Amino acid sequence: MKFSRKLLLWPSLILMFAFLTMRFLFGLSVMVNISDSEPFGLYLLDLSSSQQIRRGDLVAACIPLDFARLAFRRTYLKASSTCPGHVIPVLKRVYGVPGDRVVLGKNGTVINGQTIPNTRRLAVDTRGNPVPHATFSGKLSGYLLLAPTYHLSFDGRYFGPVAPSDIIGIVHPLLTFRRVP
Repeated sequence: MKFSRKLLLWPSLILMFAFLTMRFLFGLSVMVNISDSEPFGLYLLDLSSSQQIRRGDLVAACIPLDFARLAFRRTYLKASSTCPGHVIPVLKRVYGVPGDRVVLGKNGTVINGQTIPNTRRLAVDTRGNPVPHATFSGKLSGYLLLAPTYHLSFDGRYFGPVAPSDIIGIVHPLLTFRRVP
């Protein structure tokens, strides 16, 4: 049997229509994660949920511009037109919410007096480059996003808190899998 491109046309058009309908009628979008901070796979991004963020939510967010530029130069993040600095949004868990007292230190992150395990900052990345980091100690007006399950994650330990306007939406796993080392 000979393969025909026409066989792919209708399913492709149906999928495209479904994604556009999800986006415009329901404020939903599909996102792909290929980083190690969260399981690989497809995620459903709820674009209407950015005002309802709670501790523990998985969110897509833009990071501060200086850190976005650095992340792009060092290939921590891929190119995209979604966020300032022309990088893709990060996919991280919300650990700190507005009103929390946070200290970002080289030996770990402390939120409301509790040290978050596995949040010690690295001095250099895997290529030996020094990793700059934001300094913060005080009451949050935004959100602190972390991925402490992956010690090499480029997260709030380095770029600091993000503003509420930087949160794109809450993300829900659709089809995910862990990479086998």
